[in-house]
Amino acid sequence: NDQVRFEMCAQALSPKIRAIAPWRDAEFIESFKGRSDLLNYCTKHGIPVDAKPKANYSIDENLYHTSYESGQLEDAMCGPDDDMFKMT
Repeated sequence: NDQVRFEMCAQALSPKIRAIAPWRDAEFIESFKGRSDLLNYCTKHGIPVDAKPKANYSIDENLYHTSYESGQLEDAMCGPDDDMFKMT
């Protein structure tokens, strides 16, 4: 997965780099059992996120690129939502 690839690339640059990997941390997993727990935490602490409790598709976003996959997009007869075009 992406997390492991980023970690491996960072460690190739410097073995001293330590990755923080929440999904491999037992305490994190116990505290946040799913999407709703994460969204509730963000709301409680005033952390703005662009996420919904039930997403129709998966979004990966960074400074240069946003990609969408899965969910409704697996159906060739279903076009993209207008709000997907936020960088163009």
